[in-house]
This record gives sequence, structure tokens and C-alpha cells, in this order.
Amino acid sequence: MPSSKRNETGFDPMGIAPVMMHYWRVTMFDMPMACALGMNACMTRWIAHQQEFMRSLTASRDLDDVTTAQKKLVAEAIEDAQANTAAFQRDLRATLEAARLN
Repeated sequence: MPSSKRNETGFDPMGIAPVMMHYWRVTMFDMPMACALGMNACMTRWIAHQQEFMRSLTASRDLDDVTTAQKKLVAEAIEDAQANTAAFQRDLRATLEAARLN
């Protein structure tokens, strides 16, 4: 890395490098990683719910069984969306707090 020297105006062009590297790490790695981990957990639960829904459909005998399975799937999807939002906010808040402390 080039040495930190002030130019004729008194500005040190390399003085901002540590701050910019930290900013780059948070915005290009930490925050996207938090988003990716949250999405992975969300999709894992979604696939499990879909599998359970398909098992319910194969065991259904009439239209009432199908609607019951669909109601359960929708209720689980709503619960997951609420839980995912809370978890994502918590994880992103922790990521930003950790970045602020560093």
C-alpha cells in the first residue's frame, strides 16, 4: 500500500483508506452475507412446507382435505414471513452494530 503523505493542499489521500476498506467490507460482504443466510433459512422452511403440503394432498380424500391443507400452508407461510422479517432485521442490526464497533 502506498505510504501516507500529505500533498500540497494538506490532504492525505491514503488517510481515508482504512475507513473505505471497512465500508467496502460491510457493504460488499457482511450485509449481503446476512441477507443470503436469511434467504437460505427462509427457502429451507418453504421447501419443508411445500413437502408437507404435497404429502397432505396425496393423502386427501375430498375437497375439504385439500382446502384444509391449503389453509395450513398459507398460515405457515404467513408465520414464516413474520418470523423471517424479524430475524432479518435482527441479523442486519447485529451486522451493522458489529461494523460500527469495528
